[in-house]
Amino acid sequence: MLVTALSSIREATKAKLNREVEILGITYPDYIWDHGYIRNLLDVAIQILPGIKDGTQAWPYLHSIRKAYQLDNAKTLGYPAGTNIDPEDNLLLHFDYQNSLLGVSITAITTEATSVEGHFQIADFGGIRQVASVRTSLSYYQ
Repeated sequence: MLVTALSSIREATKAKLNREVEILGITYPDYIWDHGYIRNLLDVAIQILPGIKDGTQAWPYLHSIRKAYQLDNAKTLGYPAGTNIDPEDNLLLHFDYQNSLLGVSITAITTEATSVEGHFQIADFGGIRQVASVRTSLSYYQ
């Protein structure tokens, strides 16, 4: 299954860009790690993606998002320039909404690490089965 998935991603990217591509890193969802499939993913990636040489080129999803937005330095986190962010209490709130599934995560970060401190998901977010309770709304405002 992983061979098919990674091959399909590579081929779709090649077709979209209309040229050869070299994949140099991959991002994986937490459940790959949580369910013990990370070794399988890395073995397949090294086997079929020539740009992947070892496990240092694979990162958890939320860590990759944080790095992509450069949320790993004092300036982008709102500290004075030159502040060492590692001893600070840096928490990021992530909202991920795809196909009516809302995922919310709180991560603690340092310059190089991302640690998920808490998370939850709401299925069918905004869908017809999700009706706000009047009782809940009223108790919130009292």
